[in-house]
Parts: sequence; structure tokens; C-alpha cells
Amino acid sequence: MVGSYHAQEAFPYDENILKNFEGPYDSVFEYGCGPGRNLLRLSRRFTLVAGTDISKGNINNARKFLDLNGVKNHRLFVTTGDGIPDDGQQYNLVFEVICFQHICSYNIRRKILADMVRICRPGGRVVLQMGFNDKTLPRSNHAHTPQGVIELRRFFSEGMLN
Repeated sequence: MVGSYHAQEAFPYDENILKNFEGPYDSVFEYGCGPGRNLLRLSRRFTLVAGTDISKGNINNARKFLDLNGVKNHRLFVTTGDGIPDDGQQYNLVFEVICFQHICSYNIRRKILADMVRICRPGGRVVLQMGFNDKTLPRSNHAHTPQGVIELRRFFSEGMLN
């Protein structure tokens, strides 16, 4: 799918992002929003869409793309790539789609993840969608089991991001 615009457009990223998300649907934030394709899809459900990207060109293109498609309530920010700018806003849903796999530094991923948690409203959701295929999945699919979910919750609740 990488390199295929049409395949990426047809892939139901929004359905995966919203799986088991019961709202409220007032605000959503995407880390690594690129030209805004996911934000456009989610603008049909959320009142405010926001995102950040390391590329100023991508942010400019996302603004134009969202404006051309009639999305009025959007906030877009350029990031240095090592965190999320603090604009004082909190979001019901904070997500990234196949962005973390391009960030090689553990410390930077940890900082971005901590920032994603910081800007997520209490009771909201942080969603990480990593690229994979079934040929590269480990035999122990721990992250997708209830135990994997419990471990991730423990990671957040015990302050392991600090």
C-alpha cells in the first residue's frame, strides 16, 4: 500500500481509529497529519479537527485541502518533530497513523507519546496505528490481547512516561 495513493485513500483508517470510540465527537488531534486526509474524513464527525506535522509544506497543504473541502474549524501546527506544541487545547481523541515507525529515537517517541497523553482530555482516547502486515507479526501477538491493553494502561497510570 505504501506509495499507492488510491490504496491509501481506500483504506478505512478512520474506522480503525474510531473502533470502540463512543465519543464525544467534539475534538480530534492527529500527530503527523501530513496533507490532512485523515482530518478531512474525521471532520464529518468531529466539530474541531487539529493536527501537527514536521513539514511546513504539509501543514500549508493541509490548510488548503481542508479549506477547499469546506472544513472551517481546524487548527494546524508545525512541530519540530520532538513533541506537540502546547496551545492549551485538550482533545477527546488524539491519534497517529503510521508515523511513529519513522521516529528512530526512543526518547523522542516517549516525549511525543507523553504529549499525546497531555493533550488528551480525561476520559479521552489516544490511538496509535502502526504499520504491519501479517507476515511480520510476532508469534506472540501480545499488544492485541487483553493483557497487552492492561499493560499499556498500567504504563500510563503508573506515570511511566515521566
